[in-house]
Amino acid sequence: MIEKNCSVYKNDRKIEIEITDRDVILPNRLKKCIENNWEECVKNNPSLFNGLVFSIDEFNIYDKTINIKLAKSNYAHYTYMLNHKNNCEILCKMIAVGGLIKTKDNMFLLGKMSQKTSFPGIVQCIGGGVSKDDFMDNRLNMISTLQREIYEETGIIIRAKFFKHSSNYIIVRGDMELFGICYLIEIPLYSFQLNNCFLKYKKGNMYDGELDDLVFVENSPKAIIHFLSRPYEFVDYLGQLLFDAAEISPLPNIWEGNNREI
Repeated sequence: MIEKNCSVYKNDRKIEIEITDRDVILPNRLKKCIENNWEECVKNNPSLFNGLVFSIDEFNIYDKTINIKLAKSNYAHYTYMLNHKNNCEILCKMIAVGGLIKTKDNMFLLGKMSQKTSFPGIVQCIGGGVSKDDFMDNRLNMISTLQREIYEETGIIIRAKFFKHSSNYIIVRGDMELFGICYLIEIPLYSFQLNNCFLKYKKGNMYDGELDDLVFVENSPKAIIHFLSRPYEFVDYLGQLLFDAAEISPLPNIWEGNNREI
């Protein structure tokens, strides 16, 4: 397991995320460190791409809403922060949207990251960072973002109606170097159908190579505890998320947690 300071909360607030025209301002010394680190990262993994990343610039939590405004940075900044957090005085506070998908045969769907990514072999929920195309009138459509991510990574199309009654979680890592929204989605398809779809998708030219495999975990305390004890490397929030979704160990609502972390 990848150990980090990560907290997961149930959420029933409306989340509003808005993009601004602002850039994250970095001092020249930090820019140089980021450039050098990125050169080393690309040497080790030439598949990496230094694309646009949105970083939290303003964050306000109210009784019924969470309001977030984003500034622009890039993946090199985010990667440097992950590798050199103690020397990165200006964090890249990334937004991510993911889904914990539950199938008709009571299995949770996860994905195993490929060697082409920054986190090879890590098992996590399907999802990822937001792109500029996910915004309409400068506001993020989180459902569309997640639909896009699920399709790009797996070839699976999940229609918007299956999100209508879905609950969601908030994932906060460290000093806000990640703020994630994860939806719990139930779909009327079996795990073997999803796996067949993914295997077919991998053979086509639309496959983006981000996932090596789909991983299915039975929705039962015994199966989840067994899965978490296996020699997988999995993302830090996954245990808390599975334990709550399977009703093994319920998570607090966000207002019962330490709001200073958020």
